Amino acid sequence: MKNYIAISGITTAEEAVQTLNAFRNAGYTRVSDYRPVISTYVKSKSLAGKKVKGKRHPKVKRLPSIFKAVNGRLGTILKYTTNNMEQLAGQVDQLMGMLQGNRLCQTLQIDKSWPDICQVHGIKKRFPWLEIILTANRHVCELPPKEIAERFKYYQEVADCILIDPSGDLFHGSNFDRSVAVYSEIRQSCPDMKFGFAGGLSPENVGPYLEALILRLGTRDFSLDTHGVGLRTPLSNRLGNDILNLAKVGGFLNRVSVLLKAQKNPRFSAPPPSDKRSPFYRHPAPGQIHGRTGR
Repeated sequence: MKNYIAISGITTAEEAVQTLNAFRNAGYTRVSDYRPVISTYVKSKSLAGKKVKGKRHPKVKRLPSIFKAVNGRLGTILKYTTNNMEQLAGQVDQLMGMLQGNRLCQTLQIDKSWPDICQVHGIKKRFPWLEIILTANRHVCELPPKEIAERFKYYQEVADCILIDPSGDLFHGSNFDRSVAVYSEIRQSCPDMKFGFAGGLSPENVGPYLEALILRLGTRDFSLDTHGVGLRTPLSNRLGNDILNLAKVGGFLNRVSVLLKAQKNPRFSAPPPSDKRSPFYRHPAPGQIHGRTGR
């Protein structure tokens, strides 16, 4: 699975095209070192035709038009969550039936802690071309990192990537160490797994965050997702009642491209963060990068 940069929470074909233009302006295309991606949120509730609170979930009938708007030019991720894990494979089959004509959706992200392994196997068997992302969300990351790693070992045959996001939608610098610790433990247990990071990233915080993350991991071999409020404009105090802010999307992608896009080889020895006042900055031990686990 190729590393990606994902703009999440796309709800209309117009937003998809505007995000495509933002990626292009930042220098990203399908042949870039990091695959440019849009993602949509879908709940089993909306699949059943019920209304979902907030502004982040498009109506299911809009999904084909959203993905067709950028088909062949951007990657697509369907972020799905259900409260009935015993029906996960059947529900995904229903969704893919709407999108598979041109394989409009290349990637499925299961936004639920510890999905039923048999259901995930069923999805992979039915759609062997479909990339699957599992999430180490806030509830998962409350567990000890070693326990998290042991549990993810059972998904190695069916998962292509693990997205680490202990933020619970909002950006907190204190989650940085937790993300690195979880990554380090899972990578030791699952050396062939790909990884991504997310959590309220914005044009303002992504620079120091990425600089520190590259330093701590000792690599640029990871994906980045924009789940959270960082690229959205709130309409009220209720979490999720917000809309995509295209100006923030452009600023975010331009900032990220400086740190990630230019490198042809994502594995390298990273320079230290430019701002030592950053909440993420940590001096490595002499001759060692903290948290580094090479392949």
